[in-house]
Amino acid sequence: GLFHILNRGITITAESIKVKGNSLVIEINDFETQGCIDGGHTYKSILEYQDIIQPETQYVTVEILTGNIVMNNFVKLAMARNRSQQVQDKSLAELNNEFGWIKEAIKNENVSVIYKENEDGNVPIEFIVWLMAVTNSRFGESTCNARPKESMKAFIKYNKEHGLNIETNPFYAAKDILVDLMKVFDFMEVHFGNKIKCFSKIKVVDKGNFKSTIYGTPMKYKFPKQFLYPPYTAMRAIIGVDDKTGLLFWKTDPHAFIKRMLPELALNQVNIYKADRMLERCRAKKTYSDLYK
Repeated sequence: GLFHILNRGITITAESIKVKGNSLVIEINDFETQGCIDGGHTYKSILEYQDIIQPETQYVTVEILTGNIVMNNFVKLAMARNRSQQVQDKSLAELNNEFGWIKEAIKNENVSVIYKENEDGNVPIEFIVWLMAVTNSRFGESTCNARPKESMKAFIKYNKEHGLNIETNPFYAAKDILVDLMKVFDFMEVHFGNKIKCFSKIKVVDKGNFKSTIYGTPMKYKFPKQFLYPPYTAMRAIIGVDDKTGLLFWKTDPHAFIKRMLPELALNQVNIYKADRMLERCRAKKTYSDLYK
């Protein structure tokens, strides 16, 4: 009942506004810089509860901004207005068109990437950025353990400081191998358990009708991501760096490599998992005799 009092309202950028009778006409011509820049969550809440809202007593303030000074400073405006409820880093990066070269690199791929909050899609852009970070041989070994959010922060930092400079921006240096990285991970996710006997008995493996993370390939079994990450990050071993340009390249065919090595890599991960579970049981029983077996 206090939402309309506590809420800050909705801010809209527009080409122009006109009053016609009892109506206010908002003209929007450019969807990149015009529209709702603050109050998106407010707007969604209004739509959800519009049947019970009392127009005479409950309202929110709507602010409409127009003019060249607004459009020329659109990114700064959006960042300044979106701090009451923290906007995700990817949304601000999308406003600043920092994913443009990624969109160009994967434009021919049948994938639906989520570049900003409240956008429809299947693959968060953080995951695409993570694919480049953890296999990037220009980063240190510690990057292998980075999480998608950490990778995104690094991506934004390098973009801001170095832009599209292959020599100094390791992410941009991965542009030519990005599609292969996506296809390699998809293959691993779909075929991870092909050569493993009785893997369906492992408690953390789900059986059913699933789809792979990136391309939506049908799968009957779904392995935990922690099974997939170590074999995937190992792909950095076959990624080289051009001495002159800094561009990343494949030392060998990545698709042939992963087809040949995945059974061994997958079995190794499952054996590590089983060994860890056995160690946990031995610790619980305070006996380690089973380990010698």
